[in-house]
Amino acid sequence: MHLDRFPGWSRLSQLASEYKLPPNVLREWRTAAGSNLTSLEERGDDVAKLRASYEQQLDELYGQIGRLTTQLV
Repeated sequence: MHLDRFPGWSRLSQLASEYKLPPNVLREWRTAAGSNLTSLEERGDDVAKLRASYEQQLDELYGQIGRLTTQLV
């Protein structure tokens, strides 16, 4: 992931003076945010796969319930 997606992230000295923080603190936060956002994106892909698998299994189970219900009647 590129932090270039976030406008204004390259102006660390301006942000540091505005919020009265040392620029190195903001640099560390930016680095941590970049690595954590990447892992969140990867987890999002995993969640999407799990959701698709769950929905497929749910459809199969509802189909099975329908077949069993018609056998009882």
